[in-house]
Amino acid sequence: MRPTYDLHRWRTQRWQKGSRYYICRVEQDLFGNWLMSSEWGGLRVGRRRLREEAYSSYEEACARFEFVNQQRQRRGYTALFSDMTISGIVEKGSSPVCDLRNVLVGIAIKCRRLNITRDEAAPT
Repeated sequence: MRPTYDLHRWRTQRWQKGSRYYICRVEQDLFGNWLMSSEWGGLRVGRRRLREEAYSSYEEACARFEFVNQQRQRRGYTALFSDMTISGIVEKGSSPVCDLRNVLVGIAIKCRRLNITRDEAAPT
């Protein structure tokens, strides 16, 4: 059975404070499970950390996403963009191309982590 992807429900938020940044995403993995990924690091150093947490439902992942949002605001971070969902971009009249690119890059990264090559991913 093939997983279904709800791209219109994926969310992304980026915060910045001085030379530090924090990015939080709610998205689905290759199997359709809901994840919340967090990335943080320094803008000048080029080092970053990444953490992914799996959730049993979209609602659980969004609750954690909101908790992180409140935590970033309390710690003095400034939100640079929020809720960059495909449906949100389309409603504003912008092109969803940049978000689709992010989706494809995310899938490529997940394939790399699972050691799936292009030949294995291509249908025969």
